[in-house]
Amino acid sequence: MPNLAQSVVQMRRSGIRELMELASAMSDVIHLEVGEPSFDTPAHIIEAALKAAREGYTRYTPNMGYLSLRERLVRKLERVNGLHVTPDNIVVTPGAVCGIASALVAIVEPGDEILIPDPGWPNYESMVLLSGGIPKRYSLSQASGFLPDIGLLERQIAPRTKAIITNSPSNPAGAVFPRDLVRELVELASRHDLFLISDEVYEAIVFDGEHVSAQSFDTEGRVIGVYGFSKSYAMTGWRLGYVVASRR
Repeated sequence: MPNLAQSVVQMRRSGIRELMELASAMSDVIHLEVGEPSFDTPAHIIEAALKAAREGYTRYTPNMGYLSLRERLVRKLERVNGLHVTPDNIVVTPGAVCGIASALVAIVEPGDEILIPDPGWPNYESMVLLSGGIPKRYSLSQASGFLPDIGLLERQIAPRTKAIITNSPSNPAGAVFPRDLVRELVELASRHDLFLISDEVYEAIVFDGEHVSAQSFDTEGRVIGVYGFSKSYAMTGWRLGYVVASRR
């Protein structure tokens, strides 16, 4: 038999999913292994989706997503995130995970190194490997509140480094990056001519401090922002996310 692709062989199975499969066979389980809101999708969203389906919105969409949705996301990004973009800067994706994977496929050449957080969501490593890149972990310590240390992170940048992935609010640490740190991360990417993939899918789940979008400091188009409906609106199974990026 032919061998499997090395990118797949190198991938480790997600411990999160292993626990989820075990829990699915049990009753009366409190799920702490997966990022799932404790409430159901709000009724008005379900009713709107039902109405759209009855009106025929069940066919292929444009590649970037419906213009009507992207126009509404422009208003959300301005109101909530302080970003000024156009519909052409937005691509709607089948969940935020597909958005991150698409971003990596768009920027990674074989052998490029991508800095990923540790502790961090295990899918970052898998997606980097599948894109042909090499995942390199940067440490987030409990002593620092699981916030990136700019000096330590900068020392890990090498000639083949192509991008840094950041996640705030963080999964699994829960850290919310302060405004000054977010700005410093964007400046770091600029100094070393890197992309910064900013995973902001947990943007609405903040109990202390404020969420600050990395793209609010980006003047060069090097930040790729990733957002989703899963966490904010309890729509994990709907698979709906979006990427905000420069059109260059």
